[in-house]
Amino acid sequence: MPLDAITLAHLTRELDSRLAGARVDKIHMPERQEVLMALRAQEGNVRLLLSAVQSGARLQLTRAARENPKTPPMLCMLLRKHLTGARLLHVRQEPLERVVRIGFEAAGELGDLEQKQLVLELMGRSSNLILLDGAERVLAALSYIDPSEQRSRQLLPGVTYRLPERPDKLDLSQGFEALTHCLQAQEPVPGDRYLLDRVMGLSPLLARECVFRATGAPDTGMDTLSPSQRGALFAELVALFTGEGALPTLLLDGQGTPADFSCTEIRQYGALYRLEQAPDYSTLLDEFYALRERRARLKQSRQQMERLLTGGIERISRKLSAQQAELTAFQDRDRYRIFGELLTANLHRVPPGAASVELPNYYEEGTPPIRIPLEVARSPAANAQRYFKKYQKAKNGERMLMEQLRIGQEELDYLQSVRYALRQADSDSEIAAIREELTQQGYLARPRGAKPQKQRPEQGRPAHFVSSDGFAVLVGRNNAQNDELATRVGRREDWWLHVLGLPGAHVLVLSEGRPVPDRTLEEAAQLAALHSQAAQQDLVPVTYTQLKHVKKPSGARPGSVIYTSSQTAYIRPDPALPQRLAGPGADGAEKPL
Repeated sequence: MPLDAITLAHLTRELDSRLAGARVDKIHMPERQEVLMALRAQEGNVRLLLSAVQSGARLQLTRAARENPKTPPMLCMLLRKHLTGARLLHVRQEPLERVVRIGFEAAGELGDLEQKQLVLELMGRSSNLILLDGAERVLAALSYIDPSEQRSRQLLPGVTYRLPERPDKLDLSQGFEALTHCLQAQEPVPGDRYLLDRVMGLSPLLARECVFRATGAPDTGMDTLSPSQRGALFAELVALFTGEGALPTLLLDGQGTPADFSCTEIRQYGALYRLEQAPDYSTLLDEFYALRERRARLKQSRQQMERLLTGGIERISRKLSAQQAELTAFQDRDRYRIFGELLTANLHRVPPGAASVELPNYYEEGTPPIRIPLEVARSPAANAQRYFKKYQKAKNGERMLMEQLRIGQEELDYLQSVRYALRQADSDSEIAAIREELTQQGYLARPRGAKPQKQRPEQGRPAHFVSSDGFAVLVGRNNAQNDELATRVGRREDWWLHVLGLPGAHVLVLSEGRPVPDRTLEEAAQLAALHSQAAQQDLVPVTYTQLKHVKKPSGARPGSVIYTSSQTAYIRPDPALPQRLAGPGADGAEKPL
């Protein structure tokens, strides 16, 4: 995944041909380790990104817009001072090194032209960006190296720049004579590992690819190579280092997530990865890192909200358990009423100052005697009133507790539904819609200075399927879409479905005035089961009714409805069904309406 020296060679040649003669218009640092230069080149205005970020050190032309900090870092101000208005002379790579020099011609303080260089070292965790003067003395850098950190190399203002230490490997930029001898080795080590240890500029991916093309396996041992295989390996390496068949290539996994990129077609994975060719190397890197950064943002945002929702679910579950235990204390409230009524009916039989009294219990068959505790300081009538008050207090407490349990259960159901939708979300718009929903509901704080959105955020559209009988079936992907299906999209005669008692999508069958066959209802129930938390269960209960029986109570949370006159079907989920019901033009198994 790191930008290897061979791909970097193609990239620098491409940038040199496109940028030579360009003028530096603006310089920004959107991130602490990234510099973005706005250039006026022959092809028009372009943006050159120089990144020393550990996980994505690179240089490229980019179309992606980036937000800049209000206060530029010190390095940014120094770069502006020395390079604004400068003419870019060249973009060159140190041979087979991951080091790029960008030459500039800039006006000095007295108006005379001076040579400046930006050196980008693509060294993973040690990546750096250094500004040099015409004598290659350090003017500024992202990171400095003093003698206490590294004896062999210092990187401080005013010190002459030295390249990072060069590895002791075969340099094929000087020719291929030594390669023949190198490939005669009989060592019992995998070929890709052997090449990585001995040939400069190779990445693990390219080393495996060369061995795979020559032998049919990426890790064939050097001691097992036949003469013809050694010759084929030599030819593959020569072709790779001379640029024969070079092609900017993106590797995508089954979900469309970028897994890697290369300067040549990668064959070693077969059908495991889909290959996508880019028109140039800057476009290749822009697509790769844009997709990767989008996935990273989605993951980070999802994890933040997942923690919030899971914490809320656990907190409310504990509270409900405590309230359920508290509710049992009110189960004996009728006993207090009976005590009060028995005392009232038998005041004449209660001796003054008694600690208890035994009276016939008229509420049980045979009127068995029942012992009633008394407070000796109270009269019989006052003891009766005390029990009536305890009964009323318990009755009121139970009513209040039942209301709290109802509210808590509604909130628990809501948070579980949002967490389910969050786990299914796979786009920026869906994640943003869930974040806005949680903000509006008070679970997330709105960023300081941000104003509530006047318009609803883009919610995306429900997934669209077509039943075997030709009926449109819509499936909500989040609570906002579920509300749309239940309150705005359908007609009274349409059919509404939802998994019973668990978080899941609202499903709507659009009847268009026609009777809906049982087969369509069964397929819609399958979709409701598959788009729910019960998707992995063997048998899933799905409730269904016509939309005229579904209502959203005033003030109810997003995605919350009540329904009547429903029936329940028990469904065995079929994971292959969504693909079979995908409408024309569907993206995968689901098509936007």
